Amino acid sequence: PKKTILSADQLRTAIRNSVLNYKAQNLDQFDSKFILSRLQDAIDNTDPNSIIGSQTVIKLQKRFRPSLNTNQSYNILFGAPLHRGTITNKMTSTQFKVYDSTGVEREVIFEEIPQSYTGVSSIAVLNGGVGYTSNPTVTILGDGYGAEASATIVNGKIRDITVTKPGIEYTRATVSISGGGGYGAQAAASVEARTGSLRVVYFDQNAERQIISDDAGTIDYDAGLIYIKNILINSVSSTDGYIRLTMESDKGIIGTTKNVIITLDEDDATSISTILETV
Repeated sequence: PKKTILSADQLRTAIRNSVLNYKAQNLDQFDSKFILSRLQDAIDNTDPNSIIGSQTVIKLQKRFRPSLNTNQSYNILFGAPLHRGTITNKMTSTQFKVYDSTGVEREVIFEEIPQSYTGVSSIAVLNGGVGYTSNPTVTILGDGYGAEASATIVNGKIRDITVTKPGIEYTRATVSISGGGGYGAQAAASVEARTGSLRVVYFDQNAERQIISDDAGTIDYDAGLIYIKNILINSVSSTDGYIRLTMESDKGIIGTTKNVIITLDEDDATSISTILETV
């Protein structure tokens, strides 16, 4: 209350207007780019006296109208790298209806299968460095944990690095090399499972997940491509007949590909969600 005369709702509305102004000036046209840092600048400048900082999560959505009552596969191209989901943050989809294995019609969704194990598979030496008299310490940094590796020294240089423990839950990893009396060594880590899987599920009267198909398709996170295997869809729950697939973007800069325009749906009440925190 000492920083602004705006109420919480007024501040949310002002932030929303800042986001929509960014959209009007930068999106909705060919050869445009969404740049997260510039959007956050616009948000922070909405009321710079009261907004001391912001954190923004960007989710991408692709919509497709399925062919009803016929078996068909679908390739859904987002055109941007996608963030691999977790148990609490994964792909969401519109509800639709299919028959289960017993012939009962169920209202279901596509669900990204959370990957519980994604380790560091290998480490490539980019530069062996010079002057190493003993094995240096190899430290693997990233968003997972538990990965370990050791280096082999030949003639003062790092010849190779062996992964001794792959760790779990990595989507990205970097390598730091220290000690050993030398300098200049550089290495890059490769992470497993840059593809994910889809299943078709519904929730019963006890809110328990029931699986219709545990092999409904794949997600190529780097290519931003979702492949839905041959499926017969009876109907779609949305009023416009589109299935919406929504996933977090893996990058803060999103460019358009051929015949694609980035937009923000002002008619969708969920397209902008603002949480205010007092610090």
